[in-house]
Amino acid sequence: MALFYRRQGESGFPSADGTVFTADMIHMYEYGGRLRMSPLFSNRQSRAGTLVTASMCTAIAVVFSVIGLYIPVFSTLVFLIVPIPIAYMCLMGNMKWGVAVCVAVLLLDSLLFGVMSGAFASSVFCLLGLTLGYGYRKKYSAATILALGTLVSAAVFGAQVFFASAFMGFDPSLFAGKITPDMQQQMDSMLSAVYSGKELEAARAQSGPMLEMVIRAIPFSLFLVSLFEAWAPMLLCRIIFRRLGIYDIPYFQPFRGWQIPVTVIYIYIGVVVLKLALQGLGITSVMWDTMILNVSLVCMWMLWLQGISFLWWCREYKPKWGSWRWPVLIASFLIPLVNYAVAGLGAWDMLTGYRKNTEQGQ
Repeated sequence: MALFYRRQGESGFPSADGTVFTADMIHMYEYGGRLRMSPLFSNRQSRAGTLVTASMCTAIAVVFSVIGLYIPVFSTLVFLIVPIPIAYMCLMGNMKWGVAVCVAVLLLDSLLFGVMSGAFASSVFCLLGLTLGYGYRKKYSAATILALGTLVSAAVFGAQVFFASAFMGFDPSLFAGKITPDMQQQMDSMLSAVYSGKELEAARAQSGPMLEMVIRAIPFSLFLVSLFEAWAPMLLCRIIFRRLGIYDIPYFQPFRGWQIPVTVIYIYIGVVVLKLALQGLGITSVMWDTMILNVSLVCMWMLWLQGISFLWWCREYKPKWGSWRWPVLIASFLIPLVNYAVAGLGAWDMLTGYRKNTEQGQ
């Protein structure tokens, strides 16, 4: 059985006798020279058939959102499946049908669990489904779709924080790097239950800067969460859509070939220079310190990712170096010095273009 999937204007695959076929969002199955078109993948599908498909996608998304709300341990993993039927509807129908499925899922979740628990939990994943479907229809690159998904996830979280601060009394200063009085009180009570006297004072002196650093790094943690929420549905869409015979879904090249722009190094140098300049001028600001810290963390993370990609590339071109990739990866999570060394390796690879030069030389 041969599967064909092409949009209008794109070249198709040759059949057994050499004939080339093209189709407009049509799946064709060849059985001994006879062709049959599956109406599920045709844009000439009737309105009633499209409505049935949209209803099925809505039911699938609602079922997985219900499972995610009822099983908190696996809620994040289950919710990652919610964008898939919405993206599928955008791809097989159009964006209007995708929006209709998204709205239906949010309404049903709100009716079943209430607006706060239902719609709030499902909103980010429904919008991610629309983002994926839009990117797939526009033939955007995988990196562009990932960037859009990350921005959507971060924007939805920001809107939820704004809503919570405006109507529920939530203190948003936590995301600006400030320790709230409630957090300080909870930390003091925890330390008081373990230490006393001089030991308590020493523990407070040590835990204070550490807690402040953790609080200021919250935006970086949210960036990683938003990135994961955008990347995981892309991976699941690629796997599931290929099962359905949809093969032209953009995705990333193999990890060993990743090349992060060298601009990251220049941004990191600029942030370091800015920090030194503020210190020289005697300017102290929690907001500036928080921004500098999080931008530098993002840059260091990208350099680390480039270094790990280089080690995976060594598996093919430098086997002796590549044999250390797993021990180095594990050690980079446990030992800060190894983490910095991997980031330095990534920066060296960016500046010298070692991988590209080696491949061209061979």
